[in-house]
Amino acid sequence: MSKYLRKSNIIVWLAFSVTGIIIFIHKSHNAETLKAEAFVQVGNTRAVAKTSQTRKRFHDLNSTIKSTCQRSELFENYTTSKCGSPDNILHVETKGLAYCFIQKISSTFWKRILQIAGNGIVSNVTNPNYISPLQAQKQRGYKRLTGRSWKEVGNLFRNITTFMFVRNPYHRLFSAWFDKLYSPNVHFWKTIGQKAGQTGNEDSCAKSVSFPELVEYVTENILSKQCLDGHFSTYHQHCRPCDIEYTYVGKYEHLKEDTQFIIDAVNLTAEVEFGDFANDATMDAIIAASSWVYQERKRIESCGVSFSCALFRTWHWLAGRGVISKQVQFPYSVGNNTASNHSTKEEFIARLKEASQERKLNEKEHNRNEAFAQAMSTLTKDHINRIKQAYELDFEIFGYELTPPEFQKHRNTLFDYFPYC
Repeated sequence: MSKYLRKSNIIVWLAFSVTGIIIFIHKSHNAETLKAEAFVQVGNTRAVAKTSQTRKRFHDLNSTIKSTCQRSELFENYTTSKCGSPDNILHVETKGLAYCFIQKISSTFWKRILQIAGNGIVSNVTNPNYISPLQAQKQRGYKRLTGRSWKEVGNLFRNITTFMFVRNPYHRLFSAWFDKLYSPNVHFWKTIGQKAGQTGNEDSCAKSVSFPELVEYVTENILSKQCLDGHFSTYHQHCRPCDIEYTYVGKYEHLKEDTQFIIDAVNLTAEVEFGDFANDATMDAIIAASSWVYQERKRIESCGVSFSCALFRTWHWLAGRGVISKQVQFPYSVGNNTASNHSTKEEFIARLKEASQERKLNEKEHNRNEAFAQAMSTLTKDHINRIKQAYELDFEIFGYELTPPEFQKHRNTLFDYFPYC
């Protein structure tokens, strides 16, 4: 074979090889593209399915509310109540949007969203968690319907999008006690706590009110048709769903999905953006709790509670909410002359952040379930029956079971979520 013929064969072989490589790469690229497209398609399908489920959930709950409100024997009891006020309704006029807020059901979170929707924030904030809880209470971007009658509210609601959120009454009642009476809160120690604890002294701080004591006080007032603070009032009195129709009634148990659905439905997607929903919520809880306890330091100490004890209770409150790991012990000793009394807010936040990073997989949910179980286990059958009677309309109107959520299986007798100091 001549030298030139060998060269020609080599050139031909190289040409075929290169062509084969190009074809292989092209096919591989197409395969990866198809995989990516299929992945996106599956993701979109799941998103559509979840949206469809959420829409059905809203529809089914609205149907339950309407049918229950039409039952004469229930509605008769409902209409005798004089509690609840349109002051609980926040109106964003520029968006044709109104929200009836109920405390202990992410009301602060939604106030932040309404501030963004109503352009009530000076800076270009799109993530609600970047707005402090204190700022969220200011009427910026929204207005309360103070002074309006329920009839006027009903007329307004016919032409705008309206919504409210509810929560299992057992969980909300526990959350109100844990947040407002176990966690350091002088205002509630001196108001609801003083009455529930029966201290007999209006100036005293009822700083050790038990969950059963709160249940007895709240249920007694509801059953005797007395009006209560919004943290403990019934939902049907608070927002009047049998008098006025809401476009959407969301549930705390589906907070993330229901919130996103409403934001999409009212075209706020471009204005309200969430980062890492779970992580943002954790950091928000840590900063809010720390800011509050340091802000209230003098008032707390005036109640005879050392600041180290206030930090101790805040620490356990966050553990019970699943914000930090229960396995991380309180980093200070408790007393009047301990290092914690000189700890800065920034140092305390740093400690809490470290404890949150120590959480195990699913520990947030486990801690919450265990804390709820510990509190519920202190109630007698009579307490449970009183809750059923007091919140009967809420259970029926919003589709919750009268029987308490299963809690015994979550009972952890080796850890105390509510220690005192």
